[in-house]
Amino acid sequence: ARDAKSAAKHAEKAADSAVDVVVVYAEKAVLIPVGAVLVARDTLVSTVTDLRSYADRTSVDKELKRFEKRGTTARRSLEREVKKARTKAERGLRTRRRNVERQVEGVQKDFSALRSDLDKSASTLGSDVTRLTKDVASQADRVSTTASRVATDVVERVAALA
Repeated sequence: ARDAKSAAKHAEKAADSAVDVVVVYAEKAVLIPVGAVLVARDTLVSTVTDLRSYADRTSVDKELKRFEKRGTTARRSLEREVKKARTKAERGLRTRRRNVERQVEGVQKDFSALRSDLDKSASTLGSDVTRLTKDVASQADRVSTTASRVATDVVERVAALA
C-alpha cells in the first residue's frame, strides 16, 4: 500500500514538473516578442526625443558648439599623447646615442693605448737589434783576432817542429 502511494506521488510530481516545463516555454514564447516590441518602442521614443532637441536654430547651435568642444578636447588629448610619445622616443634615442659614443670613445682609447704600446715595443726592438748587431760585430772581431793569433801560433809551432 505504501509503495502504491509513493509511486502515485512520484507520478504526480513528474506530471507537475512536465506541466511546469511547458508553462515556462509558453511564457518565453509570449514574453520574448513583447520585450522586443518594448525595446523597439524605447529606441523610437529616444530617437524622436533627440530629434526634438534640434527643433530650433539655438538648440542646433548649442549642440554644434558642444560637438566642437568635444572635438577640440579630443584633439588636444591626442596632441599631448603624441608629444609624450615623441619625447619618450627622442629621450631613448639620445640615451642610446650617448651609450654608443661612450663605447666608441672607449674603443678609441684602447686602440690608442695599443698603438702607443706597439710604437714603444717597436722602438725598443729597434734599439735592441742595433745593440745586438754591434755586440755580434764586436764578438766577431774578437773571434777573428783570436783565430788569427791562434793560427799564427800554430804556424810557428809547426815550423819549429819541422
